[in-house]
Amino acid sequence: MKNLISLSIIALLMLLSLGCKSNKKAIDKTNNFLDANTYQLYDISKDAKYAYTQGTPIKVGGHNKNEGPLNQRRYLNALLGSNGETIHFKHIKSCCYKKIKTTGGNLQLTYLDQYEISLEGKQQRFIIFLSMFEKDDDLLAPRGFTFKTPLSMK
Repeated sequence: MKNLISLSIIALLMLLSLGCKSNKKAIDKTNNFLDANTYQLYDISKDAKYAYTQGTPIKVGGHNKNEGPLNQRRYLNALLGSNGETIHFKHIKSCCYKKIKTTGGNLQLTYLDQYEISLEGKQQRFIIFLSMFEKDDDLLAPRGFTFKTPLSMK
C-alpha cells in the first residue's frame, strides 16, 4: 500500500512538472540587428568603467570583414540617453595602441577609437572607447545610457 501511494505521488509530481510553463520568455539573440545600421542591445553594463576607459572598450569587431567603422556606427545608433534622449556622436581620434592575439595565435597591433557622445538638449558630453579589432558576443549599453528596442524603432 505504501508503495502504491509513493508511486502515485511521484506520478502526480511528474505530471505537474510537465504541465508547468515558465512565464519568462527567453531572449532570442539570434537577430543582432534592429535594422541594417543598428545593433540590437539587450542590457546595460553593470561595470561602471565599461566603455569609459581604454581598458574596457566596447568590442564591436568587424575589422576582418572591412566593417569596423560600420559596426561602430551600428553600435552608436543603438544608444539612447538614460531618459530615452536621442544621442549625437562624433569620432574624436584613434588612440591607445596595443597588441592583441588573433584567433590564429599571432600578435596584431590594434588601436581604439574614441567617440564623444552628446544628448539632445543637454550640455553634458561623454567620451567612450570602441574597438573594431575584437568582438564581444553580448554588446551592452554603458551605464548612463539605454538602448533602442524593436518597439522604439516603430
